[in-house]
Amino acid sequence: MNKDIMKEIIENIKENADELKSKEKLNEVEFGELLGYMEALTIMKGACAGYDIEELGLGFDIEKEYLK
Repeated sequence: MNKDIMKEIIENIKENADELKSKEKLNEVEFGELLGYMEALTIMKGACAGYDIEELGLGFDIEKEYLK
């Protein structure tokens, strides 16, 4: 997959997760969505082992970022 496309997908997932994270309180469905976004980012981070994860926007601890 093209690196630019991957970077754009990651950015879109992060934007959606950040929007949910910014809410004061999440209902069950929203929390499930957030977990899904986190799982997608985790899978992509593992799949991008040969790439510069910092450049792709995945150079952070996903769990700490979204579950604090």
